[in-house]
Amino acid sequence: MPGHPGPGGDGLRGSSPMAAGIPSRWKTLVGGGGVAALILVGAGCAARQSAETATGRPHDTVAQSDLAAPPSASVQSQIDEKMREHREAAAANKPVVVENNDAALARALKAAEDSPSAENYRRAAVEYRRVQVYDQAHDYFKRAIALDPKNAAAFDGLARTWRDWGLPGVGLSHAYKAVYLAPDWAAAQNTLGTLLFVLGNNGEARRRFERAVALDPKAAYALNNLCYLSFTEGDETRAIAECHEALGRDPGSIVARNNLALAHAAAGQIDQAEREFLAAGSRGIGFYNLGIVHMARRDYPNAAVAFETAFREKPSLWEASVRAREAWSLAARPQGPGGAVRN
Repeated sequence: MPGHPGPGGDGLRGSSPMAAGIPSRWKTLVGGGGVAALILVGAGCAARQSAETATGRPHDTVAQSDLAAPPSASVQSQIDEKMREHREAAAANKPVVVENNDAALARALKAAEDSPSAENYRRAAVEYRRVQVYDQAHDYFKRAIALDPKNAAAFDGLARTWRDWGLPGVGLSHAYKAVYLAPDWAAAQNTLGTLLFVLGNNGEARRRFERAVALDPKAAYALNNLCYLSFTEGDETRAIAECHEALGRDPGSIVARNNLALAHAAAGQIDQAEREFLAAGSRGIGFYNLGIVHMARRDYPNAAVAFETAFREKPSLWEASVRAREAWSLAARPQGPGGAVRN
């Protein structure tokens, strides 16, 4: 689990899930600095190996509409702009060369240099995506595809790269291509579902997550995504059931347990939410998340107490101290109708 609260999952650090369909009283939970793990948009830590290597024989018999089309001029301009921004920022910041400071990445690059195969290029791309150097991840995935145009895992990785880089619409055609090449690969269905979700197509996203579970009944990451999707749609009962299913398959999933806590909180079951947050791992982060829930409910005194407890449990979690002061300040101000703070 990351050392401080923020969205979690496979390569999503620093991003925020789409909040458009979330009940208004919970939007503060999924904005910036929210609950420790909101949605597992990749295949997840427990499923990383299966997520990075397509299983089963690629198939060539699906609708032509599922094929990736060449990028339009507008999409290509987005790609070019993203590349330019990234490289200008890198030049300006003069960062430490990550290749010399990450052993796994260095090994993958050495293998790609010694034996420039599609698989070795793909593995190097996966490592670049892990360390969030997205322009290099993009380049290496493209090298892999140039050598093996039917490499479903490379297309899936390219789709995730664009998703994590903030342009899910650009990655959508690559995700469809991965599904086209390996329609029986659960992780590819899940990746496509995550892009569709971020783009606001909840119905099709649900269908892809359900397809992933049908293909791989052990796919706790897809059940977790279903849980979070139900939560965003305001169906707490369904979300609770789906998160319980995810935990049944992967009892150690911190992300699913946090999503279960969110669903309980949305249903007004604060005691159960507290229990799940504290069972997710770090007590400091658990109390921080509980504080966020109390803030969303405008229960500022209990929020302040939770944040103070979080800071005592985990002194490095300085955000908790800041939030505690904020909560006490709000608690001291006059309350309007419905608990709203009056200015």
